[in-house]
Amino acid sequence: MSYKIMKLDQKARAEAKRASRDEDERRLAAGEITKQELRRENSFFGALDMSKFRIVAIGGKPVRNFLSLGRDSAEEEREVLMRDNENRNAWLRSEDL
Repeated sequence: MSYKIMKLDQKARAEAKRASRDEDERRLAAGEITKQELRRENSFFGALDMSKFRIVAIGGKPVRNFLSLGRDSAEEEREVLMRDNENRNAWLRSEDL
């Protein structure tokens, strides 16, 4: 396997990001898109087809170990995961872009 090494043109990248932000602002102002839709588009995970992924670990523990935990431990782990998910969702809903 061969690799191609490329240098990042920081000035061109900064200009492209600025143009993208300007276009996002224009679309928002024109009512073509909502803040939530824009946030989803710009999300790292937005371009991924999540149906092709599976959970293999939770909290650094393999899923098979998580599923074999006793009821109390599993419930406690589930509550932590739910709280983390709520925090992430609250951040995604925030009004700041």
